[in-house]
Amino acid sequence: MALGEIWYGAGRNYQDFVMVNIGYGIGSGVIIRGTPLYGSLGMAGEFGHITFDKDSDAQCECGNFGCLEALASGNAIAKAARKELERGAASDLLQACDGDPSRLTAEMVAQSAKRGDQVAWKVFDLAAEYIGVGIAGLINLHNPEAVFIGGGVAQAGDILFDRVRKAVQARALKKTSDAVSILPATFGLRSAVMGAVSLILSGVVNLNVEHNNDSAKN
Repeated sequence: MALGEIWYGAGRNYQDFVMVNIGYGIGSGVIIRGTPLYGSLGMAGEFGHITFDKDSDAQCECGNFGCLEALASGNAIAKAARKELERGAASDLLQACDGDPSRLTAEMVAQSAKRGDQVAWKVFDLAAEYIGVGIAGLINLHNPEAVFIGGGVAQAGDILFDRVRKAVQARALKKTSDAVSILPATFGLRSAVMGAVSLILSGVVNLNVEHNNDSAKN
């Protein structure tokens, strides 16, 4: 997704940015001076596996408890809303899922929150706050020019971005938070596909460069 922004999206306007993907899970891609940060094992950017609540009983798929992914991903939002219904909370979410809480999705929660449903709002707002606090940490750590947010949860629009920006203003260092742009991924749900295309094209270009260099030597 980050490579797709560099090649085709608004990321072309920035040398330093972070792409955050919030879908079923949470991950990130870090671009520094126009170059992806891979890490020694290619594992850099596992933003979703930072522990945010060491005492949480929310277990992440990595096995740890209290990871950001376990608290604020699309999967986590649906689980939290499901628990509220199972506790007997009055919410139009029950109608949204046709009376079957197991069918709840983060999209249903976001839509109900937009309609003013208090249970849905509480669940979504808490997840958005966690995301905002996490992004504030990324901003303090990397001092990017921009943070792009993509993935299914990002399609919720203003109720996510407004909460994230508010959390960033409250939590990130003022000098960095005032300078950073927090933007939706250019290609929405197609961002990962555009990134995959850019990877293929990058590989082809590099192969052509290597081939031309070898030909020149011969």
